[in-house]
Amino acid sequence: MIYKKNIYNYLVTLFIVVTPVLCYSQTIMFDDFTYSGINDSEFSTFNKWNVISGISGPPEGGQYSQNNVSFVNDPDSSGNRLVTLSTTVNGQTKATTHSRIETSGFEYFEGTYSARVYFSDLPYTYKDANIQTFYTIVSSSLGTDGSRYSELDFEYMAADKWGISEDNKVLYLTAWNRYIADPWQAWKRYFSYEQSFEGWHVFTVSCTDGVNVKFWIDNEYMGAMSTTDNDGTPVYPRSPMQVAFANWIWNNVTGNSTTNRTTTMKVDWVLFYKDQEVTPQQVQELVGNYRLQGLQRRNLAGNTYYTSPDSNQLPVINITSPLQGSVFEEPATISITAGASDADGSITKVEFYNGSSLIGTDYISPYTIQWQNVNAGSYAITATATDNQDASTTSAIINITVQAGNPDEANIALGKPVVVSSSETNTLTGSLAVDGDDTTRWSSIYSDSEWIYVDLQDTYNINRIILKWEAAYGEAYEIQVSDNASNWETIWSTSNENGEIDDITGLNGTGRYIRMQGVRRGEEWGYSLWEFEVYGSLNDDNPDTSSILIEAEDYSVMEDIATEPCSEGGENVGYINNGSWIVWDINIPSTATYTVEYRVASPNDDGIIQLEKAGGSPVYGSVSVPNTGGWQNWTTISHNVSLTAGEQQIAIYAPVGGWNINWLRISTATNTTLSARSVGTEIMMKDQQLYLDDSVMVYPSPANHFINIRGIKENTSYIIIDLNGRVVSEGNLIQTDTEISVDISSLTNGIYMFKALNSDKTIRFIKN
Repeated sequence: MIYKKNIYNYLVTLFIVVTPVLCYSQTIMFDDFTYSGINDSEFSTFNKWNVISGISGPPEGGQYSQNNVSFVNDPDSSGNRLVTLSTTVNGQTKATTHSRIETSGFEYFEGTYSARVYFSDLPYTYKDANIQTFYTIVSSSLGTDGSRYSELDFEYMAADKWGISEDNKVLYLTAWNRYIADPWQAWKRYFSYEQSFEGWHVFTVSCTDGVNVKFWIDNEYMGAMSTTDNDGTPVYPRSPMQVAFANWIWNNVTGNSTTNRTTTMKVDWVLFYKDQEVTPQQVQELVGNYRLQGLQRRNLAGNTYYTSPDSNQLPVINITSPLQGSVFEEPATISITAGASDADGSITKVEFYNGSSLIGTDYISPYTIQWQNVNAGSYAITATATDNQDASTTSAIINITVQAGNPDEANIALGKPVVVSSSETNTLTGSLAVDGDDTTRWSSIYSDSEWIYVDLQDTYNINRIILKWEAAYGEAYEIQVSDNASNWETIWSTSNENGEIDDITGLNGTGRYIRMQGVRRGEEWGYSLWEFEVYGSLNDDNPDTSSILIEAEDYSVMEDIATEPCSEGGENVGYINNGSWIVWDINIPSTATYTVEYRVASPNDDGIIQLEKAGGSPVYGSVSVPNTGGWQNWTTISHNVSLTAGEQQIAIYAPVGGWNINWLRISTATNTTLSARSVGTEIMMKDQQLYLDDSVMVYPSPANHFINIRGIKENTSYIIIDLNGRVVSEGNLIQTDTEISVDISSLTNGIYMFKALNSDKTIRFIKN
């Protein structure tokens, strides 16, 4: 049986609200705990923290002391403050004291709760029943009310007394329905983890869908709870709660040691995001941005406190289209638009996300992207605006639904990859024939034998084609299908069409690729299509050749590489030099052998593509790039590689450059679905050079032991900040005509931000 604490008693105090710095209500509560002490008036009035003192519980009749709560400087981060909560044990008398802080006045209900907390293993040494806790809870008066009670816990016992592993280290994650105090009975569900959790951790719990309570430890998703483990009643919160931290000793049980001892837990920050599920990574990015701006706390009343009135203000962003709850039919093309502004600067970019996966980025107002070929399902869309000081704000989530359509009525060519024989100009590319827009078009050169084909990315039974011709139409042409884009079968032909719209029904063809092969033009110009629409149903008789296709030009960062118009439509990446690489995030569903295809062109004989894990190890395989006869003469090369399951970063590396790439496809012949976590790819050099301004350069990135700074014009100092916003390194930069090396060997692998204090810009770099 798992024994559980008695419910906390609460003291409710009325406070005066401080004058708002900003005049709008907020959906985020944040506290960096930068107070001078528990008597700092801001501590009790801004986010309305109470320090429990006197007789309280748990345990029943426990002695709580305000002297056990203090604010200290962070020894690991200059300028940072921590709040500490301690217990004391008198080794001779076994008298104990406990500590707790909790909010009052603001109501916290659905949303995401997150905190960075330090747990101690000292109770394991003495076998004391300490419970170090981050939690949310309703008042004790609702404890037995199963229709209203709410409680969510992260509880660490370094010397377990609840029966999972006696006197060993156990962390409990718990969601509650109700309890009875005497005799003790509880309705709840919990996860337990038998290991040490001493040290700093980010604990996150969310409740946003009315059913599930989801838990994370650091960046690892631990699972969801919806019902109790005894009678199946719901554990989803039903009433507003308070946010609290406590360090207490269960039933005042202590070990036999006669040593006087103090056990201390620490809290760095806490954040609540109202009504939205946000990941731990997003929370930590938000906290890091707050700290870069000097934002120390904010509350739900609309008050925001900065370290100085000159601190950068966050940008403001909201999604204006689609509307909340919009419904589409697959395969959907969804136009997403956001409005963004910055009161004290400018917007540098707006990124659009489905969950944590990047959909696309726009740099110019109005900020709009087209999300194409969206399958049936429920989606949570957000937009993140970044300002000219690299601070960012994420919009509220817009939930939309894409319903399953009739396969025979859906345009399965919409948004799919296109290859063309030619394009009349650099702006009349093949992709415009499958963009769902009847005002954009593909146009070929003036020749009879031109063609366009669509990669449907799976095998379909084709029953209908619609060709929407511009004035330059095809009088005679063939409709062809293929499994490999090399061997084509004609399933329909004509010799006397007159343009406008050709709606071709009753087709009977099967293939992955569908082509319009021109035979004779109807006018003196080439062939020009507003839209090439394809209809049919998925062929279940063939194995699924599920794949992802990444357009090489969809990068988010570029160095010494350029895009150029592609003869197959759209753009390709070119000017690839020795040492260039392309990095992206991908989710490999299972460990297996995959086929990787590259669409390449080159006038050279010795090009090489190497597929590897981002950073250079392991190397999955290499393939030679043949001489195709020109920079726009395209061919597809491939090789088989073994990839391991999971979300990861993989890269194309160029040991020998001198080639162009249009796209990359990873596929398997099994019934497996591949997914890219980010549509955008990232182009970088192995020795990437990053610029703070026009003259100051920071390199390389990724870096191992040192980063180099060149071009310092005046003496200044610098700081290096991790994604939690903590200063992990600092020092001085002396003006010199040569480079300065900064030692980063003590940093763990990850992403960091470098800031010279005489510049308003921050540069991210990767430590490997």
